[in-house]
Amino acid sequence: MIFAQLRKVTESLSPAQLSELTIAAITLDPERDDVKRLAQISEAQKLALPTYHLLTGSSASVNKVLDDYGFMRKTDPETGEIDHNNLFIVIDRGGRVAYTFTLGAVQQAWLTEALHKLLAEPGARP
Repeated sequence: MIFAQLRKVTESLSPAQLSELTIAAITLDPERDDVKRLAQISEAQKLALPTYHLLTGSSASVNKVLDDYGFMRKTDPETGEIDHNNLFIVIDRGGRVAYTFTLGAVQQAWLTEALHKLLAEPGARP
């Protein structure tokens, strides 16, 4: 669902804007999501480089990043399924968190507007 919403947002961008955008999606399950699995997800979801990057790492490093950015998650001990919040964190060209959005039609419009604003700023890639 989150990738579908991202694709809708990126479809509103021009090729020039898209070339200035980097989207990093961090796994919530580093125990199971190795590089091979993330490559399969990327292909299935049509998340092409150089725009999209699906990231994993050691459990400790991934969980620290998720905690630092406020991703709430809880693993069901019986099923292993992870219940989590869906967040879009938009980081500006200076490396600062500029916006945080959840899923939804209104939030999708806000995310689109935020990306257009940030991509209009001069400087390095957001």
